Amino acid sequence: MTRMRSTLRSVGRKAAAVVAGVVVAATAGCASRDLTIGYDTALLVPGGRFYRSYDGATFTDRGNRATVSSFVLDKYEVTVGRFRAFVADAASGWRPAEGSGKHTHLNGGMGLVDGSVPGELERGWNSTWNGNLTGTASDWDLALGCKTLGGANWVPEPAPDYYDELPINCVNWYQAYAFCIWDGGFLPSEAEWNYAAAGGSEQRAYPWSPRPGVSDINCEEANYANTDPACFYPYSHPSSVASYYVNAQPYYARWGQADMAGNVAEWTLDWWGAYASPCVDCAAVDVIFLQVARKVQRGGSFMSPPAEPTGSMTTMAAGVSVLTSARAASDPETAQAAFGVRCARAP
Repeated sequence: MTRMRSTLRSVGRKAAAVVAGVVVAATAGCASRDLTIGYDTALLVPGGRFYRSYDGATFTDRGNRATVSSFVLDKYEVTVGRFRAFVADAASGWRPAEGSGKHTHLNGGMGLVDGSVPGELERGWNSTWNGNLTGTASDWDLALGCKTLGGANWVPEPAPDYYDELPINCVNWYQAYAFCIWDGGFLPSEAEWNYAAAGGSEQRAYPWSPRPGVSDINCEEANYANTDPACFYPYSHPSSVASYYVNAQPYYARWGQADMAGNVAEWTLDWWGAYASPCVDCAAVDVIFLQVARKVQRGGSFMSPPAEPTGSMTTMAAGVSVLTSARAASDPETAQAAFGVRCARAP
């Protein structure tokens, strides 16, 4: 796979919680883990133009063009090991500052353009959301121990590497956003996430696809709902981050991000709604003017099929496919085993 060079840097306010790791043996027949660098690594995504939710295979409408400025996106989904230090601070009273978590590198520090309300800009964290972070460490243990299909990955104390290398799941949108702010970043907009997963103008159907319209996938490439009994834990639960690395060939996105398809669905900044047009560093940040009060998730999860049966990218189902074109949405207060997070940062 040919990939543009990416700028590597270490990020995160609480690096001590990160498991550095080394390359380890295969976890099962289909996958082995790439643990050569710390889980707080982020990679530059060079800006450009692309067509939102276009993959040249299942969804072929080029009617939603967008421009995305350069930004930095975490290489890995947030792990249990990284999230634990955040929980300790949140249980001790830490809260995001009012208005924090914006894309301050855009529009003179004002952030993204609100694609749902002309003239409005990104607002950042609202202190009325702090109630979603209240509670003791025991309260957090209970909240992160969801009982939905796949089970919770959370363990409150440092655990053997396998457990700390699992993606944090059972997080709602507010907890995901707060973590990214605590970690020195922000949630990616839906357009940013789609751009990175699709390889920008390459418009990949899956993050590793060589060109638009190529939509081959198998269990060596991602953790999704498959029916092959030879696959590692098919349709069962999330796997350790970066598990899909076979014969020195990582199944990563164009700029080096792992698990952009499957494993856990990743929260984005946006409310669900029709795409804004034109979109230049835009996001749907105002729910008042939108039809559905749900936040967008991208990438699908271990529960998701490989493709959309109907060829539609407009469903809000949590099990939406792992195609880069696919969208899903959930109530921001909802936490399930299929829900996780990846943070973005200023370049």
